[in-house]
Parts: sequence; structure tokens; C-alpha cells
Amino acid sequence: MTRTLVSFLLALFFSVQIAAAQQQNAWIQLESHPNLAVTEQAIRAYGSQVQDVNGFSLGAGWYAVALGPYTPTEAEGRMLTLRDQGLIPRDSYVALSADYQQQFWPVGANYLDRPALEVEGLAQETGQTEQTELAQADTGPEETQQQADPEPEPQQQAQAEAAEPQVVAEPAIPDETPAEARQSESLLSGRERAQLQEWLK
Repeated sequence: MTRTLVSFLLALFFSVQIAAAQQQNAWIQLESHPNLAVTEQAIRAYGSQVQDVNGFSLGAGWYAVALGPYTPTEAEGRMLTLRDQGLIPRDSYVALSADYQQQFWPVGANYLDRPALEVEGLAQETGQTEQTELAQADTGPEETQQQADPEPEPQQQAQAEAAEPQVVAEPAIPDETPAEARQSESLLSGRERAQLQEWLK
């Protein structure tokens, strides 16, 4: 009876922990430095090559460069893609919002407490608003009238959709080999190794 109760409580505890981790934003941590100026230079360098670059305080005078926010699945896939393209370090890894203390880059942003989908939605809304404003500024009287015309009939729309090329899904990218994993692990600091072991538990 006692053993069954303990097993149930342990299972409940671990399921709650897993659910909490899945609700957090995931980030791809690229680098960490004990110097804010060096970290900001790294952020600018990455920002010229990839999107979604962020800077976070780790505490104890350390700062991190991370991409995100993503869902855990998205973070894993994007990390592998960017590694293969040579745009991020081979020892980059997926981290969670709980690993960071405060966001300092972009200035004034705070994506740690917002779900990844909400942040993505805000970015899309901002982008659409800017595009609409630019389009309205460039639109002449004739173009405005064309935009006011009714939408095409369903038959015409179906023909147009049929003419569009089909998107082929990209093949899955294989995970790194054990040798690559050992090499990546050897590049981690003691703190990062301890953190990795915690996640593996």
C-alpha cells in the first residue's frame, strides 16, 4: 500500500514537472560570457545572420546569447538546421525560460513570460501592420479601386490554387552522432555540464 502510494506520488510529481517544462518557451543558447559588452557584440554579429536573437542575464555576472522563443520541438529542429548551415556553434543547445533571469536584448523586450505562440503572433501582427501602412502609402487611386473590387469567384479561386506548386516537406535532419555529442560536451563549462545532467535526469 505504502509502496503504491509512493509510486503514484512520484509519477504525479514527474508528470507535473514535464508539463511545466513543456509550457515554458524554449531557446537555442549560442554563447555565454562574463562580460556584457562582449555579449552585446556577439548579439550584433549573430543578428546580421539569423533572426530572433536575444540577450539574457544568467546571474553571477554572466550573460547569454539565445535564439527564440520557440516551442521545444521547434527549437530542436531550428537548432539542427542552423548547425548544418554553419550559422551557430556546434555546441549550441536548447534551454528553457527558467534558465534565464532577465532579458536585456532587444531593449525593452520581455519574452520570458509570454508563450512562444503569443510572441510569434505579436511579431506577425507588427509586420503585417507595417506592410499595410507601406502599401497604403504607395497605393495610387487606381490601385485603391482594384483593392475594393470583389474577390474572385470560387471556381476561379480553385483554378488558381490548383496551378500553385505543391510544397514538398523537407526530410528529417538526423541527430548528432555519439562522437559529435562527446566533442560538443567537452566544450561545455562545468556549470553547463551540470545543467545538462539535470536535464537528462
